Amino acid sequence: MTVTLCILAGGRSRRFGSSKLRVQFVEHETGQRHWLLTHQASRLGSALGCSRRWLSVSPTNPAPPGYLAYRRRIVDERRDIGPLAGMAAVLAHAGPHDTVAFVPADMPLVDPAYLRQLIRAAERTDRSPIAMGRWAGGPRCGVVEPFPCACCGVNAFDLIRRAMRAGVRAPLTMARWRGVRTLPLGWPRDCAVFINFNRVNDLTTVRSHLGDRWDIQEA
Repeated sequence: MTVTLCILAGGRSRRFGSSKLRVQFVEHETGQRHWLLTHQASRLGSALGCSRRWLSVSPTNPAPPGYLAYRRRIVDERRDIGPLAGMAAVLAHAGPHDTVAFVPADMPLVDPAYLRQLIRAAERTDRSPIAMGRWAGGPRCGVVEPFPCACCGVNAFDLIRRAMRAGVRAPLTMARWRGVRTLPLGWPRDCAVFINFNRVNDLTTVRSHLGDRWDIQEA
Protein backbone atom coordinates (compact mmCIF):
# COMPACT_ATOMS: atom_id res chain seq x y z
CA MET A 1 0.00 0.00 0.00
CA THR A 2 1.10 3.57 -0.71
CA VAL A 3 1.16 5.96 2.24
CA THR A 4 0.56 9.67 1.72
CA LEU A 5 1.17 12.37 4.31
CA CYS A 6 -1.44 15.12 3.96
CA ILE A 7 -1.23 18.35 5.93
CA LEU A 8 -4.61 20.06 6.36
CA ALA A 9 -4.04 23.76 5.80
CA GLY A 10 -7.41 25.10 4.70
CA GLY A 11 -8.55 26.76 7.94
CA ARG A 12 -9.26 30.47 8.29
CA SER A 13 -7.24 31.09 11.51
CA ARG A 14 -10.00 33.27 12.97
CA ARG A 15 -8.86 32.99 16.60
CA PHE A 16 -5.18 33.39 15.71
CA GLY A 17 -5.81 36.83 14.21
CA SER A 18 -3.67 36.21 11.11
CA SER A 19 -2.71 33.21 9.01
CA LYS A 20 -1.20 30.43 11.10
CA LEU A 21 0.68 29.36 8.00
CA ARG A 22 2.97 32.35 8.39
CA VAL A 23 4.38 30.93 11.62
CA GLN A 24 8.05 29.99 11.33
CA PHE A 25 10.36 27.53 13.05
CA VAL A 26 13.80 28.95 13.84
CA GLU A 27 16.89 26.80 14.34
CA HIS A 28 18.78 28.10 17.37
CA GLU A 29 22.21 27.04 16.11
CA THR A 30 22.03 28.49 12.59
CA GLY A 31 19.24 31.05 12.82
CA GLN A 32 17.63 29.51 9.74
CA ARG A 33 13.89 30.01 9.42
CA HIS A 34 11.46 27.45 8.05
CA TRP A 35 7.80 28.03 7.27
CA LEU A 36 5.41 25.92 9.32
CA LEU A 37 4.42 23.86 6.27
CA THR A 38 8.04 23.26 5.29
CA HIS A 39 8.82 22.12 8.82
CA GLN A 40 5.86 19.73 8.87
CA ALA A 41 6.75 18.20 5.50
CA SER A 42 10.38 17.69 6.43
CA ARG A 43 9.88 16.37 9.96
CA LEU A 44 6.93 14.07 9.38
CA GLY A 45 7.47 13.12 5.75
CA SER A 46 11.08 12.12 6.31
CA ALA A 47 10.34 10.17 9.48
CA LEU A 48 7.52 8.23 7.81
CA GLY A 49 9.49 7.68 4.60
CA CYS A 50 6.66 9.31 2.63
CA SER A 51 7.66 10.56 -0.79
CA ARG A 52 4.01 11.51 -1.37
CA ARG A 53 3.44 14.70 0.61
CA TRP A 54 0.18 16.44 -0.18
CA LEU A 55 -1.34 19.68 1.02
CA SER A 56 -5.04 20.41 1.51
CA VAL A 57 -5.64 24.13 0.96
CA SER A 58 -8.53 26.55 0.65
CA PRO A 59 -9.43 28.27 -2.63
CA THR A 60 -8.70 31.65 -1.00
CA ASN A 61 -5.12 30.62 -0.16
CA PRO A 62 -4.05 27.99 -2.71
CA ALA A 63 -0.30 28.71 -2.45
CA PRO A 64 0.56 29.39 1.23
CA PRO A 65 4.16 29.90 2.40
CA GLY A 66 6.03 26.58 2.24
CA TYR A 67 3.76 24.94 -0.32
CA LEU A 68 6.72 23.98 -2.53
CA ALA A 69 7.65 21.28 0.02
CA TYR A 70 4.63 19.28 -1.19
CA ARG A 71 4.24 17.25 -4.34
CA ARG A 72 0.58 18.08 -4.73
CA ARG A 73 -1.90 20.70 -3.57
CA ILE A 74 -5.57 19.77 -3.39
CA VAL A 75 -8.03 22.62 -3.12
CA ASP A 76 -11.03 22.13 -0.86
CA GLU A 77 -13.70 23.94 -2.86
CA ARG A 78 -16.41 23.41 -0.23
CA ARG A 79 -15.53 26.21 2.15
CA ASP A 80 -16.58 26.56 5.79
CA ILE A 81 -18.22 23.16 6.25
CA GLY A 82 -15.47 21.54 8.32
CA PRO A 83 -12.45 19.33 7.65
CA LEU A 84 -14.34 16.30 6.32
CA ALA A 85 -14.80 18.03 2.96
CA GLY A 86 -11.06 18.59 2.66
CA MET A 87 -10.36 14.98 3.61
CA ALA A 88 -12.85 13.72 1.05
CA ALA A 89 -11.25 15.86 -1.66
CA VAL A 90 -7.84 14.37 -0.84
CA LEU A 91 -9.10 10.78 -0.73
CA ALA A 92 -10.76 11.28 -4.12
CA HIS A 93 -7.27 11.76 -5.57
CA ALA A 94 -5.73 8.78 -3.77
CA GLY A 95 -5.73 5.22 -5.07
CA PRO A 96 -8.40 2.73 -3.92
CA HIS A 97 -5.92 0.98 -1.62
CA ASP A 98 -3.78 3.95 -0.56
CA THR A 99 -3.53 5.14 3.03
CA VAL A 100 -3.53 8.84 3.89
CA ALA A 101 -2.26 10.16 7.22
CA PHE A 102 -3.99 13.48 7.96
CA VAL A 103 -2.29 16.03 10.21
CA PRO A 104 -3.55 19.60 10.78
CA ALA A 105 -0.93 22.24 10.04
CA ASP A 106 -1.25 23.68 13.56
CA MET A 107 -0.22 20.43 15.31
CA PRO A 108 3.59 20.66 15.01
CA LEU A 109 4.40 18.19 17.81
CA VAL A 110 2.80 15.09 16.29
CA ASP A 111 4.98 12.04 16.93
CA PRO A 112 5.81 10.08 13.72
CA ALA A 113 5.74 6.84 15.76
CA TYR A 114 2.12 7.56 16.69
CA LEU A 115 1.27 8.23 13.05
CA ARG A 116 2.75 4.86 12.11
CA GLN A 117 0.47 3.20 14.68
CA LEU A 118 -2.57 4.90 13.14
CA ILE A 119 -1.52 3.86 9.65
CA ARG A 120 -1.09 0.23 10.67
CA ALA A 121 -4.47 0.22 12.40
CA ALA A 122 -6.26 1.68 9.37
CA GLU A 123 -4.63 -0.80 7.01
CA ARG A 124 -5.32 -3.85 9.17
CA THR A 125 -8.90 -4.50 8.09
CA ASP A 126 -11.41 -3.20 5.57
CA ARG A 127 -14.03 -3.06 8.34
CA SER A 128 -12.20 -0.22 10.13
CA PRO A 129 -10.57 1.94 7.46
CA ILE A 130 -10.29 5.05 9.68
CA ALA A 131 -8.12 5.20 12.83
CA MET A 132 -8.11 7.85 15.57
CA GLY A 133 -6.90 7.99 19.18
CA ARG A 134 -8.88 7.70 22.43
CA TRP A 135 -7.64 8.55 25.93
CA ALA A 136 -7.47 5.42 28.09
CA GLY A 137 -6.96 7.34 31.35
CA GLY A 138 -6.48 10.73 32.93
CA PRO A 139 -8.92 13.66 33.06
CA ARG A 140 -9.93 13.15 29.41
CA CYS A 141 -10.52 9.40 29.75
CA GLY A 142 -12.75 8.18 26.92
CA VAL A 143 -12.39 11.33 24.81
CA VAL A 144 -11.49 10.76 21.15
CA GLU A 145 -8.83 12.85 19.41
CA PRO A 146 -9.97 13.10 15.77
CA PHE A 147 -6.61 14.38 14.53
CA PRO A 148 -4.17 13.18 13.53
CA CYS A 149 -5.91 10.25 11.87
CA ALA A 150 -5.30 7.69 9.15
CA CYS A 151 -7.73 6.75 6.37
CA CYS A 152 -7.32 3.71 4.16
CA GLY A 153 -8.55 3.62 0.60
CA VAL A 154 -11.95 3.70 -0.96
CA ASN A 155 -13.69 2.36 2.16
CA ALA A 156 -12.62 5.39 4.17
CA PHE A 157 -13.67 7.66 1.30
CA ASP A 158 -17.13 6.05 1.17
CA LEU A 159 -17.53 6.33 4.95
CA ILE A 160 -16.65 10.03 4.92
CA ARG A 161 -19.01 10.73 2.01
CA ARG A 162 -21.79 8.96 3.90
CA ALA A 163 -21.09 11.14 6.92
CA MET A 164 -21.21 14.30 4.82
CA ARG A 165 -24.52 13.28 3.25
CA ALA A 166 -25.86 12.87 6.79
CA GLY A 167 -24.81 16.44 7.60
CA VAL A 168 -21.74 15.49 9.66
CA ARG A 169 -19.05 18.18 9.57
CA ALA A 170 -16.47 17.02 12.10
CA PRO A 171 -14.50 13.75 12.19
CA LEU A 172 -15.14 13.53 15.95
CA THR A 173 -18.82 12.87 15.26
CA MET A 174 -17.79 9.68 13.47
CA ALA A 175 -15.83 8.29 16.42
CA ARG A 176 -18.54 5.81 17.41
CA TRP A 177 -19.36 4.75 13.87
CA ARG A 178 -18.68 1.25 12.66
CA GLY A 179 -15.63 1.59 10.48
CA VAL A 180 -13.69 3.86 12.84
CA ARG A 181 -11.04 2.29 15.08
CA THR A 182 -9.67 4.11 18.11
CA LEU A 183 -6.22 3.46 19.56
CA PRO A 184 -5.60 3.83 23.32
CA LEU A 185 -3.64 6.92 24.39
CA GLY A 186 -1.72 7.13 27.66
CA TRP A 187 -1.97 10.12 30.00
CA PRO A 188 0.27 12.10 30.31
CA ARG A 189 2.70 10.26 28.02
CA ASP A 190 0.96 11.20 24.77
CA CYS A 191 -0.25 14.71 25.67
CA ALA A 192 2.32 16.64 23.61
CA VAL A 193 1.19 14.92 20.40
CA PHE A 194 -2.11 16.80 20.50
CA ILE A 195 -0.92 20.30 21.34
CA ASN A 196 -1.99 22.80 18.71
CA PHE A 197 -2.14 26.56 18.52
CA ASN A 198 -5.41 28.39 18.01
CA ARG A 199 -4.23 31.71 19.46
CA VAL A 200 -0.90 33.51 19.42
CA ASN A 201 -0.45 32.84 23.15
CA ASP A 202 -0.60 29.10 22.45
CA LEU A 203 2.80 29.33 20.76
CA THR A 204 4.29 29.56 24.25
CA THR A 205 3.01 26.06 25.04
CA VAL A 206 4.36 24.69 21.77
CA ARG A 207 7.71 26.38 22.43
CA SER A 208 8.00 24.71 25.85
CA HIS A 209 7.98 21.27 24.17
CA LEU A 210 10.43 21.97 21.35
CA GLY A 211 13.67 21.45 23.25
CA ASP A 212 16.93 23.26 22.58
CA ARG A 213 17.04 23.02 18.79
CA TRP A 214 13.97 25.00 17.74
CA ASP A 215 11.99 28.13 18.48
CA ILE A 216 8.61 29.00 17.00
CA GLN A 217 7.66 32.58 16.08
CA GLU A 218 5.22 34.66 14.13
CA ALA A 219 6.74 35.82 10.85
